[in-house]
Amino acid sequence: MKIFFLILVWVFMVGTLWAVQPARKPFLQITIDGDSYKSGDILTVKPGQKLVISVRLEGGRRDFCKFPDTYADIAGTAQILSRGDDGLSYELNGTKAEWKLLSEDAGFSGDKFVRINNQANKSSAEITITDAKFTQSFLKVSVKATWQFSQN
Repeated sequence: MKIFFLILVWVFMVGTLWAVQPARKPFLQITIDGDSYKSGDILTVKPGQKLVISVRLEGGRRDFCKFPDTYADIAGTAQILSRGDDGLSYELNGTKAEWKLLSEDAGFSGDKFVRINNQANKSSAEITITDAKFTQSFLKVSVKATWQFSQN
């Protein structure tokens, strides 16, 4: 009985070591004038102040592509050809497969106390605080990423 219990514990430990973790839920990485912020953070601003905000979607499919050894169940049997922030290509049983980021568009919106000037880079914008007096304002950011999977 003791041997059976030890074998069961050993199998559980080995299974845990080789298990694939689920990818993190997608979240926004927000940078304002070079400093990182979380969703819901409150900033103190001055009238007429200009801020440059940039956002990037992290977690989810991006984690799968950046870290296939941790988040993909293909890593043990597949040959990883390339990996990165915007895609993953691998070969499994003689078949090549690829995940590719087609687009990542950010939308910025706010109330009447915030003027938004989108830049050529779709994931950043210049925010200007108006001269009007206010106690609190908001900025809403939404990001949409489009991924494509192809298999040859």
